[in-house]
Amino acid sequence: MIETLIKEKLLVFNTEFVEELKEKIPEKFLDLDLKFPDEYHGWIRFNNKKLDSVYLLGLETEYFPTKFFNSNMNPVLLKFKYRDFHYVPPSFVCSHIYVRYDLINEYRYNTDMHLVSKYIYLEGDEKIRTEKGNLFCKKIEENNKPVNINYILANDTVPFKEGFESEKINEMVEGLDINDCTYVYKENTDAIYLKVY
Repeated sequence: MIETLIKEKLLVFNTEFVEELKEKIPEKFLDLDLKFPDEYHGWIRFNNKKLDSVYLLGLETEYFPTKFFNSNMNPVLLKFKYRDFHYVPPSFVCSHIYVRYDLINEYRYNTDMHLVSKYIYLEGDEKIRTEKGNLFCKKIEENNKPVNINYILANDTVPFKEGFESEKINEMVEGLDINDCTYVYKENTDAIYLKVY
């Protein structure tokens, strides 16, 4: 399913934007000898229509050498949190690194490399179909406590058009059409993730 979606539409982050993000990567993540792909794919998260985070997919490192069926599924993902306060200029900060040791299990670490969350991904026949889409993955642990938070790959188009921060998106991604964009939403929250690949 994921492989099919990737072949349908290959959006990429602008190289200049990614180079700015790479300057924000903390030392402990760089110590993993990260290897970046030729093209940058990922997700853009919004909370209540406001830009929240950017996720870069497809990184590699010799510490986690597993490679999956395509470059977007390489085992390392970086999260960059967007900050827009009144007293500081808008900017991103690299807040977490995610590692998938296989196609099912993913682990999120903070900048001190302490485990924060655990996730499981559902693939192929294991996917659970819901009224609004397919169950994409589940968060099963947060700060050493069990949780059950679903992420749904939506059937419909992005549920908001007005108030969308399109100027920020255009600076990050070329050719993303909000009217024809795959997204994942986090159940029981106002968070959605636009697919950039």
